[in-house]
Amino acid sequence: MRDILEGLYTSNDEKGKYKAAWCSFFFYLFLLLSVVLSIIASVRCSKSYINKTLFTYKFPMYKGESNFPAGTPVSLDGDGYVERGAGFGIYRNVSFSSTDEEMKGLKTEVLDKKILVAAYDGFIRMYVIENEMVIKKDDDKIPTVNGKTFAVDHLIKLTESRLVLVGTLAMIPLTVTYTYDGKNYVIEHTYGKTSLITTIDADAKFPHVDNLDNNTIALEFESNYQLKAAVATWNKEGRDAIMTFSKAFVANADGVYAYHGVAGMNSNKFIIAATGERNNGTGPIHEPHPIRCKVATVNNGEITFGDWELRWFSDSINWFALDNFNQHEALITYYDETEGNGIVAMAIFLDGPEATKVRYGGYTIIEHGGAAVSYQKITMRILSHSRFGVFFPDASNNGNLVFMMGERSSNNEITRAGANFVVARKGRRQQGGLFYFSIAAIDYKRFTLLDYFVSDSRKYSSLAIGYHMAYPIGITTSRDSKAKYIQFNGVYTFTDAKTKLVPGYTYYTNSNGGIIMGRPYGYNHAEFGSFYVDAWRDSQLCALHNQIGIAVSEKELLIRTY
Repeated sequence: MRDILEGLYTSNDEKGKYKAAWCSFFFYLFLLLSVVLSIIASVRCSKSYINKTLFTYKFPMYKGESNFPAGTPVSLDGDGYVERGAGFGIYRNVSFSSTDEEMKGLKTEVLDKKILVAAYDGFIRMYVIENEMVIKKDDDKIPTVNGKTFAVDHLIKLTESRLVLVGTLAMIPLTVTYTYDGKNYVIEHTYGKTSLITTIDADAKFPHVDNLDNNTIALEFESNYQLKAAVATWNKEGRDAIMTFSKAFVANADGVYAYHGVAGMNSNKFIIAATGERNNGTGPIHEPHPIRCKVATVNNGEITFGDWELRWFSDSINWFALDNFNQHEALITYYDETEGNGIVAMAIFLDGPEATKVRYGGYTIIEHGGAAVSYQKITMRILSHSRFGVFFPDASNNGNLVFMMGERSSNNEITRAGANFVVARKGRRQQGGLFYFSIAAIDYKRFTLLDYFVSDSRKYSSLAIGYHMAYPIGITTSRDSKAKYIQFNGVYTFTDAKTKLVPGYTYYTNSNGGIIMGRPYGYNHAEFGSFYVDAWRDSQLCALHNQIGIAVSEKELLIRTY
């Protein structure tokens, strides 16, 4: 090239000079273009550009859901819309108080996704739920029955303002309403008239109930070594509200079982379940103790019963819990001696509206052997169309109070969902003490866990708020009125002054889209004794699949979901 150019330049021919000028022009033009292209390439290969173009995409949002800023971990709901926060976890001790009143018989329900009503022997307590925060209201006394403290056995929700207090001997309607003036919530509650269960059977005791519809309750109880059933209906309003009973019908004539319960399926069907020792008045009868269920049908004031259907190869002489997903599928959780006193969750089906027998479905082990070493209660509630929660003191975990999430698949398989969360502890070495505890669903993705612990040295009540959402997908990068830009890979850089990460540590998120620090990356696994994240600084527990990334600097997070 140099020789050619020199030859052109030395030429005295005008044509040669013209060619030399054009060659020089193109030479420097291409040189300039190469520099420009190098600059463009370096920009397009930069970390920020790659994050923006390769790892950031736009997703739709629901109207009014754009109030969370850039830097918020998010998930997608079932319709593919952006949702703030992600995963499964528990906010512990959102309300904590010491009280001398023992909360025996504790039961809870949530009204209108806002008011938590807790009932225990002699009292009710109200909480206002504000996202992950609560406002505790003063306790109020329940009317006495025949001059004695009302002993709470059950609390049944009929509508978003109607509850029924069920005691050993009586039922009391309870109406709860609330108003909000922009600053404070004012809750008003009204007790109806007391109805004695003994009016339909003088020997009635140990009642168990569940709602059939918005107005009616199924009731089963023991009487003179028989199991009987009836229906209670809400009548009138406010202070005049009263529960009226149907006639009682014999559900089992050849003895009572140590443990029994009921699940309302629809307005005219309910399931009675029983287990444990049978007693017909001559003493306990020594025979196998399988789970047994029968179907009760309500028709024109009459109740008829199918035959017992036994779940062979199960053996239970302990408390159980029963609830239903819908009109044709219920769920029972129980301690099973054939599983080493572990906890089993099992599906129960009604095959059609005319079914007179149950059909047992799949089951899963919620907790393996050693969950119970004595007679102890267990509570379970359906939390959504597919998920349920089990709450129990775990004898294999020093008697600490444990919560476990389970799930029903589209094929009606019952599976575990995540680890067993220790919600409340007795103490590192303390073996004594007693828990009272209850679960209540707030909505399809949130729930409450209320517990009370009493021992010789400690008494306290603690309320926790739980959530269960989809896995995190990434972090928002910008705001838009109709959509969110989400970065789901690469390195995200936080620009706010508040966020300060610790390099090398794993970070997780919660339902609020917060950032939670875990352990150094590689140690948040079962092999290192880590089954979930216990963020004690924030009083939070979260599942390992809440993982959002790994800190690579104080402001940079390598996005890496579970």
